Amino acid sequence: MKQEGGEEHCLVDSGSTMHVTNKVEDMKNWASIYERIIIKNGEEVEVNLMGTIHLQIGDAVLTLHKVLYVSSFSKHMISAG
Repeated sequence: MKQEGGEEHCLVDSGSTMHVTNKVEDMKNWASIYERIIIKNGEEVEVNLMGTIHLQIGDAVLTLHKVLYVSSFSKHMISAG
């Protein structure tokens, strides 16, 4: 999977309950929030933004809403759970 205009790879996680991005510049229609979430390894991370991202999959574009911004993630994570 590529992000519109780039080569960003994504992780599809069936155990996740939220979509996450590590690139604030990819977010559209974002809103400031303050939330802490616990990730799979038990670590608690801070979330400051929530918005929309567009991911290119072949010739199609997948739009994800309510995506959380977590700067410490290494790639986009798509919830399939």
